[in-house]
Amino acid sequence: MTALRIAILTHSTNPRGGVAHCLALAEALCTLGHEAVVHAPDPAGAGFFRDAACPTVPVAARSVGGTTVDLVRTRINDYLRHFATPAACDFDLFHAHDGIGGNALATLKHRRLIPGFVRTVHHVDRFAEPLLAEWQDRSIREAARLLCVSRSWADWIADDLGTRADVDDAGTSA
Repeated sequence: MTALRIAILTHSTNPRGGVAHCLALAEALCTLGHEAVVHAPDPAGAGFFRDAACPTVPVAARSVGGTTVDLVRTRINDYLRHFATPAACDFDLFHAHDGIGGNALATLKHRRLIPGFVRTVHHVDRFAEPLLAEWQDRSIREAARLLCVSRSWADWIADDLGTRADVDDAGTSA
C-alpha cells in the first residue's frame, strides 16, 4: 500500500457530527499509515473541540456578521486563501465533508490547483435561499467521487441528482 497525503476539510472546529466524523476518519486513515490532515476554519483560534490523534490545521478565518450566505461565502473564501498556492495544495487527495469545503475544492479544481476531490455527504439540507442551495448542489455535483454515511442519502442523491454515491456500511467512509 502506498501511503497517501490526504487533506480533509470540514466546516468548523466545533463539536458537530460531521466534524467528529472527519476527525475519526482522519485518525483511522493515520492508523493505516496515511497522513490525513483535517483542515477547519477557526475564527476564534481555539482549535478543535477535542484533541486529535491526527494532524490538524486551523484555517485562518474571518469573523462574520450577517446572514448565513455571508458566513458560507466567507468560509469558502477563507479556504481559497488557505489553499491559494500549489505548495499549500501538496496533497494526493482532497476530501470535503460539507458544502463549504466542497465549494472551495470545486473552485480550486477549476483554477487547476487540484485535480479533483472526494465529497462525503452526511445529509442534504433544504435551503430557502437559492444561493445556499446552489452551493450545496455544486459541492456534490463537482466531486469526482461521492460517499455517504447512510443508504438513505445515497438513494436520495441517485434519485434527485442522478449521481452515484457509495456507502460504507461499516460507518466510516474512506
